[in-house]
Amino acid sequence: MRILTVLVLLGSLTTSLLAGPAEAEEAALARRVTALLAADTAKDRAWGAYFAGKHGLSASVPRLIELVKDHAKDDGFAGQALRRALLDAILRLGGRPDQETCKLLLLGNRTSMVVLLSTWGPEAEPLLLPLLSEKEGTGPFVGMAVRMLLAEGKSPHLAADLLEDLELYATVSVMSKNSAIGVGGRGFNQGNPKRRELIPILPGWPPAVRYQLTDRATPGVVLLVNGTHPIYYRRMEVARGEENALSGETPDFPRQAFNLRCLAHIMRWDMRFLGLKHYADNMIWYENDEQYIEEAQPWLDRIREKYANLVKQLVSRKLLTEEEAGGMRLKLDITVHDMRPPEERTNLPAVK
Repeated sequence: MRILTVLVLLGSLTTSLLAGPAEAEEAALARRVTALLAADTAKDRAWGAYFAGKHGLSASVPRLIELVKDHAKDDGFAGQALRRALLDAILRLGGRPDQETCKLLLLGNRTSMVVLLSTWGPEAEPLLLPLLSEKEGTGPFVGMAVRMLLAEGKSPHLAADLLEDLELYATVSVMSKNSAIGVGGRGFNQGNPKRRELIPILPGWPPAVRYQLTDRATPGVVLLVNGTHPIYYRRMEVARGEENALSGETPDFPRQAFNLRCLAHIMRWDMRFLGLKHYADNMIWYENDEQYIEEAQPWLDRIREKYANLVKQLVSRKLLTEEEAGGMRLKLDITVHDMRPPEERTNLPAVK
């Protein structure tokens, strides 16, 4: 019994001695980070935030949030770089700042904040909703991610926003037996062009960090939000002297197609049951004006009927109020391509 007790004590002592240096190093690192976060310069505080996030020092989160408020009004590259470092550390450490701090961090850090809020569930809704109106300036995937996050949380405000933003496109191609076949309706791409955004990398500062959203499941990305169209993110560090212009990606399909996917998602419908497409075309073989109208107008009317049925279903499922539904009007962009030979063309009667 004594031998067993001695062996247990020796084992505990050995474990303690082996763990000692690591614990001492961790304590020294924590003290160093605390000192940096208490330093007078923004650069030192940025290094403190960087090391806190890198080494998982979650005890630093309250101080990081405090510094966000202290530096909320700092202008210039130094203030921007420090706020970016603070937000990155809070995000890596799983911090949950109060709403006041989040509103301060949203200035110039939309993408990072969407990543931070993606784990908050319904609590994130008041902070995500203002981003719905931002169609430009934040990159195409920010709006897509916000909509999908709100859809996952069954936000009662999302359906109205999606319908207000929705615009459908319909193309009528008028042909005759002498038309040149192979010329289709118009194509279009509403994706924002790729952008190159410079981020400030100041001498002696920690690497600048950028969070980028994508809908492509490439190596190194992390799932941000699942659903009918998953969105991913990647975290990138850029040191001074390296390329610091990061190209934004373009979605593989237009925003309006994504709006329809979100509507199908909150309805828990397959896209086939939604019955609407962001772009539809109809080829009509022209015989006379009456026959043209009899084919073209009912086709356009059916698109409007499907939209009206969608609005009705959203109301019945309490995803849209009666008042909101009453103000909804489908924006339908109609294009008519007269593809008859020039000598056969006449003024076509209007369709609407």
